[in-house]
Order: sequence, then C-alpha cells, then structure tokens
Amino acid sequence: MVAELVKNRDEGEKAAIVFVHGFGGKAEGTWGEFPDLIAKTAELKGWAIYALGYNTSLFPDIRGIWSSDAGLKELAGYLVTRTTVGPLAKKKTLAFVAHSMGGLIVQRSLLDSGELADRTSHVVLFGTPSAGLKKAVWFRKLKQQAQDMYKDSEFIRELRDDWAEKLATRPPRRFSFWAVAGDRDQFVPPVSSIEPFPVSERQVVPGNHVEMVKPNGTDSLSYQLLGDILKGDAAPGGDHASARVAIESRMFNEAIATLEPNASALDDQHLVMLAIALDGVGRRADAKALLEARGGDLGTDPMGVLAGRLKRMWLVGGRKSDGEDALALYSDAYDMAVANSDYPQAMYHVINRAFMELAFSGNAERARTFAEAAIRHADQAGRDIWVHATKAEAMLYLNNPDGATTEYGAFVGENPAQWQMTSAYGQAAKALEITRYDEEYGKIIADTFGYPYED
Repeated sequence: MVAELVKNRDEGEKAAIVFVHGFGGKAEGTWGEFPDLIAKTAELKGWAIYALGYNTSLFPDIRGIWSSDAGLKELAGYLVTRTTVGPLAKKKTLAFVAHSMGGLIVQRSLLDSGELADRTSHVVLFGTPSAGLKKAVWFRKLKQQAQDMYKDSEFIRELRDDWAEKLATRPPRRFSFWAVAGDRDQFVPPVSSIEPFPVSERQVVPGNHVEMVKPNGTDSLSYQLLGDILKGDAAPGGDHASARVAIESRMFNEAIATLEPNASALDDQHLVMLAIALDGVGRRADAKALLEARGGDLGTDPMGVLAGRLKRMWLVGGRKSDGEDALALYSDAYDMAVANSDYPQAMYHVINRAFMELAFSGNAERARTFAEAAIRHADQAGRDIWVHATKAEAMLYLNNPDGATTEYGAFVGENPAQWQMTSAYGQAAKALEITRYDEEYGKIIADTFGYPYED
C-alpha cells in the first residue's frame, strides 16, 4: 500500500483525531465505520478526523533487491513528520487512536518527540502488543516489522524502558492514556496489550483482534468507550466542547511547565495564571497550596482565586472552615477592590460574596444587598468577559429570572473560552439550586448555554 493521510473531516478545526492502523492494515479499511461514527457524534464536531497510512504488508522483506517496509523506529519518525508537515501541522492538539502495531508506532513517536507529546491530548491503543508478541517469532526473520514486535526484541525492551522512565507518570505526561483489549483477541493477549499499564488505564471491549476496531453502530462498546474518552470532562458543553477542552488543557499544561518551576517568584498576574492552570488540570489542592504560600502578600486577584478553590472544596467536602475562609477572603478582597476603585475586581468578589452569604451563611437579605452591589460594579467595569455572567447571577438572587436569561445569553454571545463557559454554567446551576427556581427555568438556562439539562 502507499503511505497516505486520509481526511474524513477537516473544516479548519484546531484539534484532530488521528487513526493509526496496524500490521498489514490500511488507513481506510482497518477502521470500518469507526471514523464516520465519531464524525457524526455531536460533542466531537470540534475535531478534524484523519487516518494515517504507512507501508506494511505480509510480503517478506527482500533487502538489497526490492525496497522493504520500514521498521517501527522509522515509522515513528514518519508519524512525527506527518504531524509537522501538511494539514496536521496546523492543529494545536492531536488525539491518537491506534490499532495493533500502530500503537507501538504512536508510543515510540511520543517518546522521540517532546513537541508531539506536548501537542497530544489523548492516546487510545486497541489491541496493541505493548509487551511484544510470542507469535511474531515464526515470521520475524522475514519482516523487520514482525521482528520489532517480538516480545524480546530490542525495540520492545527499549520502548518499555523509555516509557517507564519518561511517560509512565503524570506529571510529566500530559495526555490521557488508555490501553484497550478485545475479550476474544487471540493474536494480542491481555498480558501484552493492557498489563504493561496501570489498572486505571486499562479497558476491555467485546471482539477479536479485528472486530474490536470495526464497530457496527452506536451500540458498539468500542465506539462508546472512545467517545467517552474523547469527551472527557467536556460533556455537557456544546458541539465543540471536547476539542476546546483538549486545546485548553494543553495550554494549561504549557503554563504549568513554564511557570511552576519559578512559582515563588511570580507576580500576581502569573500567580493567578498558574493557579487557574493547576485547577484546570485537576490539581486543585496544589493551586490552593500555591496561593496560601504567599500568605498576606496576596493581591485581590489571587485572593479571589484562592477563595474560589476554598469555595469549591467546601461545596464538595462540606468542611465549615473552608466555607468560612472563602467568605472572609471574598469579603476582604471586595473591600480592598472598592477602596482602589477597581470595579472589575469588586464585581467579581462581591457576586461571590453574595453567593456565599446565601449558600454558606443562609442570609438571603445580605445576598440581595451584595447582588445589587454586583450589578452596580458590573456597570462600571467596562469590557470584561464576566460582566454579563455577573449581572445574570445577581438577577437570580434578586428574583429576576427573565433578566438573568438575557444576561446569560449575552455572556454566551461573547464567545468565552470553554473553561469560562463551564465555570459560569456551574455557578448558575449552584445559584439555581440555592434559590430554588423550578425545573423549567433550569432547562431554560441550560438551553441558553447549549447544555443538555439534567435533573
């Protein structure tokens, strides 16, 4: 076959899913309906979809007479080149879905190219012989690719040693990783496909070595698994949420890699950037510790970020001291912002103070007072992405749901980043819960954000 990059869909998306076939496979034939099913999934419309082909066949390599199929190290270099030249070079984020030997190529390429590893958000390996194959022994003298797949080959030993040294733990690994076995796969047994990896990164789906990557519809567990992995924390979130979250996660990881080594020397602006990035990749406790380490030297913006981490920890864990500390920080930061005539900061802190007065202290009157103040400061804040969301939340506390709907619609119309959408909707959902608006209004707000409503 001829090496090729087959496009399923590319409408200028900034993220791409790349299917990589295995030994003797083809860019189009290996996957059956898989790429088309993924392309039709609404939550994954923000991804371009490609299938990568490379030269591999069952014919023996006859070196010195005819050209032979490249070994796996060379194919890993080919994959890296494909991502740096042509349409994939324009993508900020890549997700790799590999079958069989293709998963070995993907693993090697990520080890060999730090730039590619940094651009990668997801890696899903179906039936990949990550620990090598005993069954390759009879064929390995005739094919370099089969020799590389043999369980005691130099390629497999180096791959596993390098993976353990460089990418087995997070951080520094920045992408979501899954190894998937077929329950009837007799070619690549689980001892090779999934057991080299932690239990938390293993999955099993129905099918033999070929069937597992040829889903026959949306009822297929392979399709459902891949869809859920790619959606990740992005559901709900609109048609392009998954790709936007993947891109933003990469940006968060880049910020962490750049800023965390110098955390103690950061100014307020970069301290906030690092704290938000840490929280964005699930390291909320680290974000809280980072901000607390500054003690009394925090400005109003970092104070608010720390208060936000404490507020979320109180909402999840219910520890009274977290709620008290969050309310105190919002209150102090608000007073400082007002004294400095910093209206965007005053707006941010006072709306959170209103929420905490109602949710934590149970004082509806004080919540309304601070909600009114939030609207005043929002009107003075100029062009700030949070103005409409702040006014909308304040109107919920002031029993003005129609006004809140209008303001939330204006916020969405500003095209906020996905993490901002998620944050605003999450806060709206909490506000609806504590103010006890009926279910129908919850559906209206969800529809305004483009999210499915869940009771």
